[in-house]
Amino acid sequence: MGNRARAATLAADALRRYPADASVREVADDALSAAAELGTLEILCDAPCLATVGGTAIETEAQTERTIFVEPGTHVVAVTFGGQTSADQASAEETADVAAGAQISVSLVRPPVVVAPPPEPEVEAQPPVEAETEPLDEAPAEAERSAESSGLLPMWVPFVGLGATAVVGAVALWSGIDTLSARDAYVDDPTEAGYEDGTGRQARTNALIGVTVGLGVATAALFVLATLGGDEEAPVTASVSAGPEGAGVNLVGSF
Repeated sequence: MGNRARAATLAADALRRYPADASVREVADDALSAAAELGTLEILCDAPCLATVGGTAIETEAQTERTIFVEPGTHVVAVTFGGQTSADQASAEETADVAAGAQISVSLVRPPVVVAPPPEPEVEAQPPVEAETEPLDEAPAEAERSAESSGLLPMWVPFVGLGATAVVGAVALWSGIDTLSARDAYVDDPTEAGYEDGTGRQARTNALIGVTVGLGVATAALFVLATLGGDEEAPVTASVSAGPEGAGVNLVGSF
């Protein structure tokens, strides 16, 4: 805002304040002689504010309206709305194009006050929680040991008898086939030597069959003993025996 615009503004304000004072009117009329070459700018606020035009303050007291003279051209009007604290203060700004002899009105509204949200409370760090480890379940292992030692005999004993029965049975089968071959040879050529050889082979086969049957019975008995409940303090030992005269199971222990 130029000097003549400032002088015209002060002169108009003096006439409003002291309209009957002749000396004031004489000075004011001289300052207002250039008003025709100036523009008039009316600044309105919805709340008391302090205004500046082009960065120059035009008043010292906050008010809602004022009228000033300005040089023709573009002017930036900025106002500041007061508050109890700096956080309550607000500002607004408008641009006005004023021509010589024209009157422009600018209205500025106080923007809403943005209230910052309260800070979030600090969360106290909690110490890490140690995971509780559950004791290992020893029941399956104990049950397995109990199952292994529940019988009068270990479970491997009857399986030994089963294997022996299978082996002797296979030998008996071979011996039977061999005896039949000797019989066929004797039928084709009946001799005393062939007869004695055939009877010997037949006796061997019969003995092997008897041993196989005996081992089978003994193995069945071993399976029964292995599955029956027993006392750990009175162990029983078993052995399987086989020979030309037959097969048997030897048990040593107390019941």
